Amino acid sequence: MAFVAISYISAALVIALATLGFVNAGGFLLLPFFIMLFGLFLALVAVLDVPLRVVVGETGVERRCLLRHHRLPWDRVAAFGRSSSESGVRRYLKSKTGGARTAARSGKDDGKSGVATDKKATKGGLVVEDVRRRRYLLSFGRERPDEYALLAEAVATYAPGLSMPGPPFYSKRGGRL
Repeated sequence: MAFVAISYISAALVIALATLGFVNAGGFLLLPFFIMLFGLFLALVAVLDVPLRVVVGETGVERRCLLRHHRLPWDRVAAFGRSSSESGVRRYLKSKTGGARTAARSGKDDGKSGVATDKKATKGGLVVEDVRRRRYLLSFGRERPDEYALLAEAVATYAPGLSMPGPPFYSKRGGRL
């Protein structure tokens, strides 16, 4: 939830900075105007696309954002995957494994469960890929092992042929990497 709060706060700070620019200038200036547009864009993304709650059930995957409710039925879900790693590098699974769709079918599979075991493929938050290859963010960080077990059980129950990324890696001391 910390990242959700940061996304709202950062948009508010950019808008406040632009407002301060307008006030100090005593009128309209181009730079504060573009800063204001950027802040409004950040706010729009935050309220429409930052998931606050995700529900996986028999009807599909539901993402609840502040001003948007988005449901993906199981027949439109192609695969689950991972976002880029938490280091901030924007590399999706496509660059290394051919996408979330083929991660479990690649050579990085344990051969039994259809779950990818590549360490790089299990560092980021969860995304769901639809049949049109659009990726929707479900979580920013790695989920806890009990949450992953519940998700894997729900996917096995409601969509048995769907590929899943491997569970998130944790350090030997029990903390997240």
